[in-house]
Amino acid sequence: MPLTMFNRAKVFATVLAFARASRTMRLVIPLTSFGFKPSLALKLMKPIALYSSSFVVVAAASSLKTSLSVKELKQITKKADDLYNDNKLEEVLELLRPYKDDGKEDITWRISRAAYSLSKSHVISKEKHCSLIEESYEMAKLTLELNENSALGHKWMSIALDAYSSMKGFRHQCATVIPVLNHMLRSIELDPTDGTVIYMVGMWYYAIADLAWYQKRVLEAIAGKPLPATYEEAFSYFKRAEEISPNFYSLNLLMLGKCYHKLGDLDSAISYLQRAMNYPQFSDDDHKAHQEASELLKKLKVLEHTSSN
Repeated sequence: MPLTMFNRAKVFATVLAFARASRTMRLVIPLTSFGFKPSLALKLMKPIALYSSSFVVVAAASSLKTSLSVKELKQITKKADDLYNDNKLEEVLELLRPYKDDGKEDITWRISRAAYSLSKSHVISKEKHCSLIEESYEMAKLTLELNENSALGHKWMSIALDAYSSMKGFRHQCATVIPVLNHMLRSIELDPTDGTVIYMVGMWYYAIADLAWYQKRVLEAIAGKPLPATYEEAFSYFKRAEEISPNFYSLNLLMLGKCYHKLGDLDSAISYLQRAMNYPQFSDDDHKAHQEASELLKKLKVLEHTSSN
């Protein structure tokens, strides 16, 4: 499940370091330019030479290819989803890439999803990681060009944009904080049943609310507008996600526990943290939730014991 994808911890750590270095200065932050990288979504065309006496006419093979039928599209996307669920991400990309220019949003957002998920692999090179992030971003962008009202297009644009801006550097990532949120909110507006995106919005609010005032000041200066966020707002999204899809994600249970802690409800905090700790550990996220919940429970039970005395 692509949920560590929206993790701005590195940004906020950098914000902290940046803020410490610049607390005595006025917050006037110059813009910097970033190097342009060629898009991985360039059309790859295989020319066909058509000889006619003294000249050659070159045509693109892709222009001769008929569009996928509804039945073919359904078969291909079903196979892609099965491969994705089996974590065969390279095979997903091999299957879908030949159709990326066919104008099918059901193809492009799945390429974005697979490319992003594969970019998280620990065994790929830095160069491949970057190229996959770029591909994910370009395919999410293409999805929205094909259908600006695609809930999945906005979902994967928020994820890919977050990762893509992270590659571009600190200022660029901070500058995209609000666009990332807007894509998530638009996705929820179009599909209010996707607990994953609702969780991601909760993480956005929690991360902003958890900043020190001077960290937030730096972030707001770069983002270009105030970033109002509270633990109550974060909690409302985590709670909503849980109501829509009960027990769907270990990290959502963890964040509910952390929010209850921040809001002073220790009994509820302990209850949700125990659920996160005992959640079946199938993924890296599940292991992370287990570890963090275990550590926080040790602290909270000490606090609970102290308050009862």
